[in-house]
Amino acid sequence: DEDVGYLPPNEDQLVPPPSFNPFFTLVEDAATGETSHPAVHYIFVDDDPELQTAVSMHALGATRHAHTHLDPDIGHGEPEVLSSILPPPRPGVKERYIIVDLSPDGQGVAEAQSLSREWQVTRTQVGPAPTFAEDAGAEQNGSLMLRIEGMGIAKGRPGEEERMIEEARRNAGGDLVKGMEDVLKRFDSGMEVLANV
Repeated sequence: DEDVGYLPPNEDQLVPPPSFNPFFTLVEDAATGETSHPAVHYIFVDDDPELQTAVSMHALGATRHAHTHLDPDIGHGEPEVLSSILPPPRPGVKERYIIVDLSPDGQGVAEAQSLSREWQVTRTQVGPAPTFAEDAGAEQNGSLMLRIEGMGIAKGRPGEEERMIEEARRNAGGDLVKGMEDVLKRFDSGMEVLANV
């Protein structure tokens, strides 16, 4: 039985992490106008991948709170049941997992992606965090705010298309062609939003 070793990383390629201050984070839904200040958990590249796996499984709908883990330190790969490292869901709270990959300097966003099928990220923006200083000219404390804008998928209702056409006709004074032009403008606007997803 030959033990396969891994090459150690080249020390010249390792970059010390920049000093990192957590962002003040807001999530905004463009469709509903809702804004929330979410619970944020930072995961770094060198963290235990167990948390990343748990988040991914939970987002995909695997709701078991325990899983089997093979731990070589326990002895010959005997299964050990570990409780979930995620807190249990809170009643009445919508959970959405968003992965935000920060830029190497830790001051911007390289990429953002929602793991939810019902809600997708359309835009991110990093800027100065709001302060409560009374003096408007007060110097910023260097804290940053991350704004994540996204959009949920609206649930269609039976007969919605007919109601939309009838409403467009009424709004255009009975002119169906003019009403449909307005519907197409709304459609084009929606397509512009989708281009950002």
